Amino acid sequence: MTWIDQTQKTPPYGLQRAWQILRVPGFRDPQTQGILCILGAVALLSLSDAIVKAQDGSVGLGQLLFLRSGFALVIIFIAAFLSGRLSALWPQNAKAVAVRSLCLGGMWLSYYASLPLLPLPVAAAGFYTSPFFMALFTVLLTREKVGANRWLIVLCGIGGVLLMLRPTESEIPWPIGLAVLAAALYALAALVTRGGCRHESVWSLAFCLNWVLVLLGAGLSAGLWAFPPPDTWQDAAPFLLTGWREVDGPTLLLMLGLGVLLALICGGVAKAYQSAPAPVVGVFDNFYVIFAGFWAVVLFSQQFELLDYAAIAMISLSGGLAAFSRGSASGRKL
Repeated sequence: MTWIDQTQKTPPYGLQRAWQILRVPGFRDPQTQGILCILGAVALLSLSDAIVKAQDGSVGLGQLLFLRSGFALVIIFIAAFLSGRLSALWPQNAKAVAVRSLCLGGMWLSYYASLPLLPLPVAAAGFYTSPFFMALFTVLLTREKVGANRWLIVLCGIGGVLLMLRPTESEIPWPIGLAVLAAALYALAALVTRGGCRHESVWSLAFCLNWVLVLLGAGLSAGLWAFPPPDTWQDAAPFLLTGWREVDGPTLLLMLGLGVLLALICGGVAKAYQSAPAPVVGVFDNFYVIFAGFWAVVLFSQQFELLDYAAIAMISLSGGLAAFSRGSASGRKL
């Protein structure tokens, strides 16, 4: 066989081999698909949040939410149109989708308000107390049973989060409360996604969420324009309290890029919580802390201590334990 014949056969063989790997029964398992979706989503989310934190303050929080989600809406609409799925943009259970979108909208506001005031890994650690809230809300709101093994896995992840924060070393900064509030709202959104939006299309979940974010961004910007805060407040929290500003071409391109990332993130998170129980997906959500630590080193030259690496190891261990822990497919026992 000639060299040309070999190069012609290699790509089909490689694709066929990849397809065989993906057809392994484990990859068709909904829980495995949910775990893979959430890992991809949090990897992109950590990059997006690092870019937001690194941006030079050319836009405020309200303007960022409006522009980013506006671009995401256009991208989702075009993708749905080209794939012949425009009808999938309309939700089947509008009430549940609205509640989910409002919870996630509040999450974005709370977390992004804390982001300029905290180091990225610290904000991430505060936010990723969400698995605890997910397990707690599962018991209180849905009356589902959470097995002891799940609680141990969640506590392992929470232990890593607390080790990252190290509250005994110094006073915990108040903005961490905003990150924890975002965690609670995210946990509620996850349970709503699992319980009330399980049969919704990923298209409608992403589309409706971004509509809510556009409206929140517009409302925040309009409120700051109508009732401008004192200059001292703006100096203390410029990202949160800055109204609408004129933007240049590079800033619009940045918002477009963030919109593309957000469209992918929304779809990945929605698919993850539709596929696997919320406490399981919530544990793998913790990997955001690891990705955030990576971007903190790359973009902000942050140095880590030995305890920080131990915290990351505990979070990784919690994810690994969740991967090998078997929960029922129905989610009645998690």
